[in-house]
Amino acid sequence: MISSLLTRRDEEALLLRDYAVSVVKPETLDSRVLASWDSLYRDLAQPNPFFSPWFLRPAMRWLDPERSVHLILIEEPETGLLCGLMPVVVGPSYARIPMRHLSVWKNEHLYLGTPLVRSGHTTEVVRAVIDWIGTCPMGICFLRLTQLPADGPVHRALKVACQDRGRPLFVQKRQQRAILHGFQDFDAVLNAATSSKGRAELRRRLRRFGDLGSVSLEERTITEAEARALAEDFLRLESSGWKQSQYDGFALAKTEAGGRFLVEAMTGAAARGEMLGTVLALDDKPVAISLSLRGEHALFGFKTGFDVDYARFSPGIHVLHEATRRMLGDGKTALYDSCAKAGHPVLDTLWPDRQEVLQVNIPAGSRWGQTLLRVAVGAEATADVLLRR
Repeated sequence: MISSLLTRRDEEALLLRDYAVSVVKPETLDSRVLASWDSLYRDLAQPNPFFSPWFLRPAMRWLDPERSVHLILIEEPETGLLCGLMPVVVGPSYARIPMRHLSVWKNEHLYLGTPLVRSGHTTEVVRAVIDWIGTCPMGICFLRLTQLPADGPVHRALKVACQDRGRPLFVQKRQQRAILHGFQDFDAVLNAATSSKGRAELRRRLRRFGDLGSVSLEERTITEAEARALAEDFLRLESSGWKQSQYDGFALAKTEAGGRFLVEAMTGAAARGEMLGTVLALDDKPVAISLSLRGEHALFGFKTGFDVDYARFSPGIHVLHEATRRMLGDGKTALYDSCAKAGHPVLDTLWPDRQEVLQVNIPAGSRWGQTLLRVAVGAEATADVLLRR
């Protein structure tokens, strides 16, 4: 049981380079820590809306039925200022080798694993966590960070800190996913991605769609008052697609918990003005919806759904093009992270830029642990090669 691995927070907190590192259960957070979490999110060195309190708390409540997720907190002991936070789960083994470890939590609906780190504290927080890995009372062999952007300040600080402490940083996986840099011309991006024949065909499909009734295509910042209705519209659209019908699909509407998570997360994001919705509607009824989260001067793709009964009109592509056009024209968004898997058939064609996202393992300090982790990483790499063959 994971709970048996954790001691009380006061007993587990370790003072490391003037920072206190602790592992806590989400339900034990008091009002002070919740307020500090909100303050931390408003002053980040690197944005990640998926770990914001308004997103992560509903995710843990509804998407973690076994209550396996815990939070690592990094605080200044004298002031109690929360300077770092990440959700983690305990793994008992790696590559069939018994190696207890912590891994940043991810599932089908969380697409970025960057730990929350307060601006101006990146180096200290990263060093405190690395020192803590080898000394925590949980018997942890390594910490795994997933979906970590390779070009961000957290990864850069991690590389420097590991080098300073003689810790190897094992890169387990690499993925190139589509992103879009801002302040470009939309027509130039579209012309480079599609042929004139393809653009003409999309315009023809939109005109044919307009023959069915009154069509609207718009993007707006979702208000708290309209968040629930839009979430329910999205669940309806997603239920008509493959994510709902196939056994390995991950439609939120498959479970009551998934639907409740979406409503709570969207409502919380909308209350802070951080949820964008691009909606294609026919006679005021949404046919396609694209949802994005805002984090400072960046946007992060969250969900896209469309009614398959209208698939011949390419509604999903129309909302993607509109979201792209609005982002490039708003004059304030520097980056749009698709948060999509590598090789996405539409995004990889339309968006020319790429971002490398990593999964890395940080070992504890012992030589034996580092050797064992190196063997496990090699074994998994060999298994991946054999599987692809």
